[in-house]
This record gives sequence, structure tokens and C-alpha cells, in this order.
Amino acid sequence: MKKLSIFRYWLGTKIFRGKRQEHYLYKYKQARIFEFHQRKKKVFFQPKEKKLLLINLDSIGDYILYRNLLFAIKKSKKYKECDITLIGCEKYKSFAQYLDSDIINHFLWLKAEPQDYDYSTYCSQYRSLRIQGLKKHYDSIIFLSLNSITHLPMLSKLLNDVTAREKIISAPELFNTKDPHELLQFTYIYTDFQLSDQPEYYFVFNYLKRFVEHIIQEKINIPYPIIEEHKVFSPVQLSNIKKEYILINPCASDPLRIWHPQNWVTLIEWLKGHYNLDIICICGPNEQDYCKSLVEAAGGNIPILENLSPEELFGILKLAKLYIGMDSGVFHMAAALNIRALCLSSGISYYRFLTYNKNRQNIRIIFPPKAEEWVHNHRQTKLSFDRPYFWINRLDIAEIQKAIKELLELQDIIFIHKLRTQNTGDLEICPLDLFKNYFYQQGIIQRFDLNDMQFLLFKKAIYILGGGGIINQNNDWNNWINALTSAGNKVIGWGIGFNQHHGISITSKINFYKFTLIGIRDYGKDLPYLPCVSCLKKVLNIKLPIKRRIGCIAHYENPFSLGEYDLVYNNAPLIDLVRFIAESEIIVTNTYHMVYWATLMGKKVILFSSFSNKFDSFKYPPVRYSGNLEKDIAQAHTYPQALEECRKLNLAFFKKVKKIVETNCKK
Repeated sequence: MKKLSIFRYWLGTKIFRGKRQEHYLYKYKQARIFEFHQRKKKVFFQPKEKKLLLINLDSIGDYILYRNLLFAIKKSKKYKECDITLIGCEKYKSFAQYLDSDIINHFLWLKAEPQDYDYSTYCSQYRSLRIQGLKKHYDSIIFLSLNSITHLPMLSKLLNDVTAREKIISAPELFNTKDPHELLQFTYIYTDFQLSDQPEYYFVFNYLKRFVEHIIQEKINIPYPIIEEHKVFSPVQLSNIKKEYILINPCASDPLRIWHPQNWVTLIEWLKGHYNLDIICICGPNEQDYCKSLVEAAGGNIPILENLSPEELFGILKLAKLYIGMDSGVFHMAAALNIRALCLSSGISYYRFLTYNKNRQNIRIIFPPKAEEWVHNHRQTKLSFDRPYFWINRLDIAEIQKAIKELLELQDIIFIHKLRTQNTGDLEICPLDLFKNYFYQQGIIQRFDLNDMQFLLFKKAIYILGGGGIINQNNDWNNWINALTSAGNKVIGWGIGFNQHHGISITSKINFYKFTLIGIRDYGKDLPYLPCVSCLKKVLNIKLPIKRRIGCIAHYENPFSLGEYDLVYNNAPLIDLVRFIAESEIIVTNTYHMVYWATLMGKKVILFSSFSNKFDSFKYPPVRYSGNLEKDIAQAHTYPQALEECRKLNLAFFKKVKKIVETNCKK
């Protein structure tokens, strides 16, 4: 802009130069100067959005193991304002776009194994990056991979005309670099030379987690890789399944990691003879013939699902009773979904991929006899398939069968509440969040959205519904709840409530007497009273100086405004909402949980409007807005005893739940 204005100014002096044109020249100069200053105000003083480039060209398994760190980078103070671009491997393109489009602003894709590019491939990939939108300058470039040193020579060529103020690389293979001069381009090189006796120390997720923590200078509170529950949708084809199933995947990209077909046949025949479970086989687009011949050798009658989309694959994995597969990306997906996952491994990638925390009882990895012992005793020796310790067909079938028995003995505990919503109240009301340490020791813990109940009707488990207004919100939910309670499951309703919206007709009624245990948040009904479990959140204890007399919190789908008063919406983060409540003397709101939390925090509450019968049964009721706010405030009360009472009721209910869970576990 600045250069353009100066050019126009110079051009004007050339055009209008002359004895009789001085007046026009003066006017033109003034106009151009005015234009320059106006553009300077609009453009030059606006802060530019920073650009961050992340690079990882590893395979699907690596992506699943490092992707949670993308969220940590996005939310960090250092990079939260950045526009993020990821250069990734085409192998995980569909998975990354499905899972992380809310984190990554731009995806650029390259072929795998850049160290093996020939000149033709290099030229095509170089052009491809520019066509896809690679910028010529980034504020920061981060090589987020354990293979950064291996990929560096070709990546340096591909990015030779890209500049950055900051270049960071993780270099665990620092001493393997062929050209040390390539490292001079980096402003920061992270390499962790510390040797540890704990194999988990070298796990790819743990290594990259330490790397990212060094970069952002913040602690990352993610214990292991996860795939977020709200991003997993159950595929429609599973609605017809009537029986629990074991999912097998006998394939791997490396032939040396594939268990012999005859071994698979023996295992499948054993599964059919010992468990009343269906078996489903999944495979990639080029593996169907192999799986078909294997299934036929095992007696057939096993459906083969080929080339599933990410949505379909995650859905069918999450609903499986057990996953059995090779050392491949699908195993890491199963582990990230927190289902029972059994990996049959040669052990060749022991440190990088297979040192999952031993405390995770749902994950089992079987190695050839003495392979794990050999690795521990030869920590500095490069692992190789040439060593008989890593021949996968030496796996002990008896050990595999024992692991399957132990995994299937674990009980399933499934929590159901609203997951796919922006409503903070619905997201913060699951009992699992308050008693996580206890429940994860009791079996396989999963969380599903209320709309996924239709796909769970064949699964045998302890179901814990709640909290939230899930009673009479619609006929489908009522029918699915009745189906779960009628299928021989133990079903617990924890602080659930009535929520019939005005104008909605409900024809299906819930049979509450089939619940194993129930407590509802509506006071004065013929069912045991139990307020929402979110009362146990410690953040509700916060005390802050008062900043405003009246604060308004509106439902993001049913907004309102009282004009002069501060307003926030109920899709804001929990800590922001609680701070807003703490800094206000009086809360005006039209959402259930803002009424509830404000009451627990000792505030006077005015209910602005009611769109459901869920507002009719508060034990500590708010005053309904009449149009005269000051009059309503005068009639409102605070309830100092509410928080302690609600917490006592929920802790007592938890003891009853523990008894049910532990009794079922002994069976």
C-alpha cells in the first residue's frame, strides 16, 4: 500500500508538471497524501495474523499418537493467535481432515517417505506444495516428528524458498544426520539424550509431548493419546447388529509384521468355540483377497468390511467388544478409543509404538517369547527382523488366548449424556468427570452421546445416564432408555431430569421401575431426589470481587438481552461462566445450569423465560422475570445451604453406585 501511494505521488508529479498546472499538481499531491495516511491507519497499524507451519510426514499410527498435541499447540499462549498449516502425509489425509479440521486451518499433503523421492517425485511434490497454498514466509516452522532428521534433506529442498523467524526441530536421531550443516538453519533443536529404565519414556507420544512442552513452555495434561468421544459417530449400518462382536484386522503394511494365516485360522476357530460373539473382519482397499481367503479357511460366515471411511472405522471400533490386530495404525486407533485392544507384534518397533502404559488394563500387546527381555538387555542395539527374537510367527497362541480371556472378563461401564453440543451445562454434568480415578479402575469405560443409544441396544454393560434433562425431551430417547432397561442391563439414572419442551407431544413414557438405581434432579416428584452432580466441581467454590450488580447469561440458541447489563452465553468455557457469576451480585438467565450454579454460588437468580418444564421443579427456585426487574430482585432469595446439601446427596449416591459396580465386577 505504502509503495503504491508513493508511486502514484511520483507519477502525479510527472503528469502534471508544467507552468500552468501548478494548482492541479498541488491538489493531486494533497489527495495522494491524504490517501496514504488513510491506508496507513487501516493497514499498517493492524496486527497481522501470525502463521505457524507444522510438518509431520509419518504414517497413520504416528498421526494418531501425536494429534492431541496439535490441540495443545493451538491453545497455548505462544501460538493461540496463529493461523496453523500442517504439511502431512497423504496416508492419513482423510483421518486428519475428519478429526482435526477444527484445529488446523490449512492442510498441505505430500507423499510418504520423502527420503526416497527421486528427482521426478521431488519436482512434482515441489509444485504440489505451491499449488496447495504454501506461503513464502511463516513466523514459526516446527518439525513435529521423530523422523525429522531422516526427512530433513528432502524437506530442506522442498522448502528452500520458505523463510521463518523461528525454526524448531525434534531430533532424537541427531547423531545420524548425514549433513550437520543442515541443522544450522534451525533456531532451536530439541534432542532428549536422557536414558531411562522406563520403556514408556521412549514412546512416540511421550517424547513429542516433552518436545511440545519445551516449545510452548506449558504443561500438557493429556496422559495418553485419545480420540475425542464427540468426534465419533456410530455408523448407520450398525443399527441392525443384534449381537456383540469381536473385530479382527489381520493385515499390516509391512509383510514381516503379519501373523501367518494358519495361525489366524486357529485363533478364529477357538473364538467361535469359546465365545457367543460375532466376528467381523476389517481391511484396507488392497487387502480384501487376503482376508477373504483367510475367512474361508476359518469356515466362513465372517463379514469383511473393506476400505471404511474414518467415520465408519471409528464407529465400528468403538462399539466392538474386542479388537485384535497387528502392529498397525488401526491398533492405535482402538487404544485411543479406549476399547479392549489386543496387538500381536513382532516387537521390532518396541520403543516407538508399543510401550503403552502398563496400567491401562484395556490394552494388551503380545510379543514373541523373550523378545521384550532381549530389548531391555540390549537397549542401544538396533532392532532388526534378522534377529529370531522378532519373528512374529513365534507368538504363543496360548498366551494370546489367555490375554483374550482376561480382556473379556473386564466389565463395560458406559456413560451417556449430551456430547455433541455447545451447551457448557450439558458438557459438564457427567459423573465420570468427578469420579474418573475410581471408574477407570473398574473396567472398560466409554462415553456416548444420547443420540447414540440406538446403536447400543445389543451391548451388555452398566449404563450410567446423566445428568441433564433427558426425560421426555423426545419419544426416541424415551424408547431407547426403555430398551436399555429391558435388555437385562444395570441402568443407573444419575441426576437426570424432566425436560418436555412447550408444544412437544410425548407419547412414550419411561418405566422408571426398571432402573437399577435412579435419582432425579426434579424436586417434589414421586422419585428419589438427586440434584445435578456438577455441584461437586471445585470451581464452584471460587470467590471474586464483585464487578457488576446484574449479569445476564443467555442460552446460545435462545438469546435475550436486557440492554444495559453485561451479557454472556452458556456456550462459553466453564471457568469463564463461573467467573462471571462470581463477579455478579444477581444473575438473570434462561438456562437450567446457570440457574443451578448461580444458586449454589449464593447469588440471587432471576429466570428470564421458560421454554420447558425443567424449570418447574427446582428445590431452590429462582424468581421468574415479570417485566419489572427491580421488583423481581426484591423477591429473590439466596440459599447458603444449597451447595453443601447437593454435594452430600451426590456423595451418598456415589456410594450406592460403587456397590452396584463392585458387585457386578465380582460376577
